Amino acid sequence: MVTARYIEMRCNDADICAPWFDKEEQVSIEEFHEMPLEGMTFNVVVSYPNPLEARKDGIVVELELVEITDPKITYPIKVTGALALDGASIFGRNLNDGQFRRLGDRVEILIPISRLGRLPEEDYPLEAHVSLEYVHLMEKQRINDGLLVYDQYGRPVMQTVRDTTARSTLVVGLGQDVTIIKLGKESMQAMVP
Repeated sequence: MVTARYIEMRCNDADICAPWFDKEEQVSIEEFHEMPLEGMTFNVVVSYPNPLEARKDGIVVELELVEITDPKITYPIKVTGALALDGASIFGRNLNDGQFRRLGDRVEILIPISRLGRLPEEDYPLEAHVSLEYVHLMEKQRINDGLLVYDQYGRPVMQTVRDTTARSTLVVGLGQDVTIIKLGKESMQAMVP
């Protein structure tokens, strides 16, 4: 839905007009989320300006690893990228990485917004998707000289191996719709009837 509260046309003495946006209208928003994810818990702080100017502003996601409940998850836990999405539509991406090496570590990711909407100013219900990768230990039955090994009670002897890479995605829905505005030639064309 177009709100038309931030963009206006400003013209100079030569009657050259361009869309204009007053940065003082921008409000900084910070949201806190506690996010459990497959044996781990993160504290997540998401901050972004509203309205958000495409190609200049972005969404900052700060993750803090606060708990690991699955003892088979091993360090490091790597951040392999982040996306800002509205459904399946990609509004921004960051393919930089970061990693957690212990509880309490923090990783900050900036997702620049690069996609322009159809109109100069539109609201979108964005989500931040952060991709994680880590080694998840597995237990396999021990084999010695090609034979399965059993203990004195006839139970299989198990061993822990590090041969499985697990991937998870942390999804954080923003608490309110983000107004994305675009300035420049693209918005001029959209404003012409």
